[in-house]
Amino acid sequence: MERPILATINTAALGHNLRRVRELAGNSRIWSVVKARAYGHSLKAALVGLSQTDGFAVLDLDDARWLRAQGWTKRILLLEGLFQEADIPAAIELNCDVVVHNPNQVNWLEKQSHPMTIFLKLNSGMNRLGFRPEAYRLAYHRLHAAGHRMNHMTHFANADYIDREPSVGAQMECFTSTIDGLTGETSLANSAAVLWHRNALGDWVRPGIMLHGISPSGQFADI
Repeated sequence: MERPILATINTAALGHNLRRVRELAGNSRIWSVVKARAYGHSLKAALVGLSQTDGFAVLDLDDARWLRAQGWTKRILLLEGLFQEADIPAAIELNCDVVVHNPNQVNWLEKQSHPMTIFLKLNSGMNRLGFRPEAYRLAYHRLHAAGHRMNHMTHFANADYIDREPSVGAQMECFTSTIDGLTGETSLANSAAVLWHRNALGDWVRPGIMLHGISPSGQFADI
C-alpha cells in the first residue's frame, strides 16, 4: 500500500528562480538541470515552471524521451552522455546534445557518421568525470575529425567555498589553457558559480539545485 503523501509544487516559484538565474547569468544561455526527477519536484512540474529555459539537462534517455513526448522542442543535454553504444540512435532521434567524458564514448562516437552536438568534459580538478588536460585535446581532435559539433565543459569542485582547493580560479586557468585555440561554446557554471563567480559563467550555465529553491552552500536566503 502506498503511503498517502502529497507534495504540492509551486511552479510559479520555479519560474521566478529561473528569471533570477537569467538576471545573474547575463548573456549566457541556461541549461536547467533536472536530474533526479527535478530534485524530487517531478519533470512534469519542471516542464511547466521552467518552460522559458534555453534547454533541459537530464541524466538519461528516458527523461529526454518524455520531454520530447510532451512537445519540448528546444535543446536537451545528456549530462552523463551515453551509457552504451546502442544508445546512439535514440540520442540522434531525440536530437540530444551529448556530454562526452570517457574514452569509451569517444570510441563509439568516432565511428558515428551522423554529426552530433558534443560537450567534451575536462577534468580540471573535480576528479569525478572528464579527461585530464593531456588527453582532452586528443579526444577533441578525434571527434572533430569525425564531423561532430564540438563544445567544451568542466565542473567546479568548490564554487561554494572560498578556502578549498582546487579553487574556481585554478580550474578556470586549467580550462582556458587546455581549450586554447579550439573552437566551440563553453559550459562551466553550476548553481554556486552562477551565484558567486560571475567571471566563470561560459556560454551556457548549468543551474540545478538553485532552481528548486535550495542553496548550494547550505546557507539560506531569498533568491
